[in-house]
Amino acid sequence: MQDRRRSARASLLVYPEVEVFLGEKALKAHMADLSRTGVLLLCPDRLEPRRAYELQVIVPPPYDRDVPGSQLRFQALCCWSRSARNPERFEAGLEFLHMDPPVLRMLMWIQDQLDICA
Repeated sequence: MQDRRRSARASLLVYPEVEVFLGEKALKAHMADLSRTGVLLLCPDRLEPRRAYELQVIVPPPYDRDVPGSQLRFQALCCWSRSARNPERFEAGLEFLHMDPPVLRMLMWIQDQLDICA
């Protein structure tokens, strides 16, 4: 299978919590891997492909001391969603939209700290 990602991804040692906002409702998910252009989420519900979502990353301790407010907000487009190995979860691949450079720098810092291959 050909990989269509524009940048290399890193599998994370710790899965930071992510809130996925669906209008009024927030869905709790976890970030499984991360790249400069997108993120793989593990979710309790299937995300709808081709839909934009607002995400808020909850930075895990002890790394939260280096993140103002310990939360990062950004928008991402769901490119695909499928059942995960765990039958109670779904995987979703999202591409970042309108990413502020400071937020992207902080996400890349988190990737460096939590990269399972580091």
